[in-house]
Amino acid sequence: MANEERRKVLEEFRNQVAQTEDLDEEGRILLSSLDKEIHDLLEGSEDVDTPDTVLEQLQESIEHFEDTHPALTMTLSQMLTALSNAGI
Repeated sequence: MANEERRKVLEEFRNQVAQTEDLDEEGRILLSSLDKEIHDLLEGSEDVDTPDTVLEQLQESIEHFEDTHPALTMTLSQMLTALSNAGI
């Protein structure tokens, strides 16, 4: 995945999270952890869990938010697809 694409994926995620209201505590924790993991993964940090773990966190977040936050769920699904297509 090219640097510009990486930046765009992370920026889109952060913008959607910033617009999301009424998050429960579990949701805030999921998104905070996911933000750090995605950032580290896209930056090539050695501190990141395995890419599979990041994809699993994305899937868990999608399942958590699918009924209450459809726009966020769509963004998370797009991220999952983009990262999977990029071979991550």
